[in-house]
Amino acid sequence: MKWIFFFFFSLAGMISHAQLTKPDDKNIMVIINVKGTDGIAQFNVRVEFKGPGDSTQKIGYTNSRGIVTLFLPINTKQEIFLDGKKITDYQVPNLKYHTTGMTYTWDKIKANNDDIFKEMPDTTYVEPGKDKMQKANSKMVLLSFHFYDYNYKNLDDEKIVIEGKKSKKIIIAKTGKDGKINILLPKGDDYFLHFTYDQYFDTLYYEMDNSIRNTSISIQYLGSKELARIAKEKEERIAAMELMRKEYEEKRKVEREKEMLSEKEYMKVELQTVPHQQYRVFEEVLKRNRNWKNMLIVTDITGSMYPYIASVLLWYKLNYLNHPLLNMVLFNDGDGISDQLKVIGNTRGIYGTKNISYEKMLDFMIDVALKGNGGDGPENDIEALLFARKNYSDKNEIILVADNYSNIKDISLMSKLNIPVRVILCGTDDFVNTEYLNLAYKTGGTVHTINEDITQLIHVGEGKSIVIAGKKYLLQKGKFIPIKSS
Repeated sequence: MKWIFFFFFSLAGMISHAQLTKPDDKNIMVIINVKGTDGIAQFNVRVEFKGPGDSTQKIGYTNSRGIVTLFLPINTKQEIFLDGKKITDYQVPNLKYHTTGMTYTWDKIKANNDDIFKEMPDTTYVEPGKDKMQKANSKMVLLSFHFYDYNYKNLDDEKIVIEGKKSKKIIIAKTGKDGKINILLPKGDDYFLHFTYDQYFDTLYYEMDNSIRNTSISIQYLGSKELARIAKEKEERIAAMELMRKEYEEKRKVEREKEMLSEKEYMKVELQTVPHQQYRVFEEVLKRNRNWKNMLIVTDITGSMYPYIASVLLWYKLNYLNHPLLNMVLFNDGDGISDQLKVIGNTRGIYGTKNISYEKMLDFMIDVALKGNGGDGPENDIEALLFARKNYSDKNEIILVADNYSNIKDISLMSKLNIPVRVILCGTDDFVNTEYLNLAYKTGGTVHTINEDITQLIHVGEGKSIVIAGKKYLLQKGKFIPIKSS
C-alpha cells in the first residue's frame, strides 16, 4: 500500500491532543492528511510520533476526511509511524506558536538534492513583490516569513540571509512593507538564518522526502533599524565615556600637582575622603542586602572607579570586623601592559587578599591600582571572577563591583562561570550596560544599582522585558537589549 501526504493549513477535522488546541511556546501543531493513491481519504489510520528516549507517545487516528492533528515538542527529533510501520524521521523546528502540515510517501525517494544545488547560483536574491509566484514542490519547500517587532509592527525592508551549511548556497532577501517575504528553499540541507546584527539567529532543516511543503514562519525580532540605532547610541556613549575619563584624569593630575603630592600620596588622600552621595553605590547596596554572608568582593580598581572604590573602602573600614570570612579580589586590567599585548583570559593584573586590617587594605588597594593604568575601556571582569572562583571557591557570595561605562573585554569566557554573580553597577544615571545584565542572567545572579535591586532576572522569559530606572530592556535570544518604551 502507498500513501500520499501533502502540506496544507486547513483546520478541518482537527482533533485535540494532550489537551492542547493550538500551538504554544513549547509545542508546534502538525496537521496530517492521509490519502490513498486513488485520492480517497484514509479513515482510522494510526499516526504515531515517537521521540528517542521519549516515553510519551504522540498518537492519533485520522478522521473520515483523512485528517489528524498532533502536537510535538519544539526542537526535538521524532520518528513517524503509520499503522505501526516507521516511514521516516522528522526534526521538529525550533519555532514557537508554529503550525505546519505534512505528508510522506512510502515510495523510494531520492536521497539528496544534488541536482537542485548544482543548478542554483552561489547567491540568490529575493525581493518583495517578485516572490509571489514561487511554488513548493517535492524538492523545495516554500517558506512564508512574517517578521514583526515587539510592538507587533511589521518589519519592512528587513534584510535576512539564509546560508546552507553543506551546500554553502546563500539566499539574500528583504521584506516588504507588510514584513513578509516568501523564499523557496531546497530540501536536504541545514540552513542558518542571519540578520545584519544577529548572525546565526536560528537554524532551519527540511529533510528530503516527496511531500509538498508550504510553511508559514512568524518571527518576532527587534529589527535591524532599531539595533543600528542602539549601536550608534552605544558608540556615542563610549566616545563620551573616553572623553569623561580623560577629563577626570587631567583634573586629578592638576589637583595632585597643585598639592605637590606623589600619585601614591594623592591616592591615599583620595580613597579616604568621604565620597559624594552619588558615588556611595557599594554602601547603599550593602545597606539593602544585609543578608549577604561570606562575601567575596571582586572590584574593578582602574582609574575611573576611584570615587566608587572610596565607598567600598569606607564600608570595609566600618564592617570588616563583622565579616571575618570576607575576601577581596582587585583587578587593574593588565598591570599597565599595552592594549596590544593583552590576551583574553591572560590579561592579568588580578590580586586577592583575605580579611586584613583597614590600614593594610588601604595600602593593598593603592598598590594594585598603581600597578595598572587602565588602558582601553573594556576590562577583564570575567578573568577576575574566574581567579576569585579558583582561589576562594568556598565562598558562596561572589560580588562584582563594576564600572557601568566599561564593557567586559573577555565576555567570551562567561560560559566558564558556574556560580551566580551579584553585580553592583557604578554609574547608572542614564542607562544600564546590558553586558552586565547578561552576565548576571547567564550565571543566575542579580544586578544592583544605587537605587534598585534587580533580583528576578533568571525568571524573565524570552521576548519579555524588565524596566530599570525607567528604561526598558528586552530579552531576545537569551540576551538583554535596550529598547524604546512603546
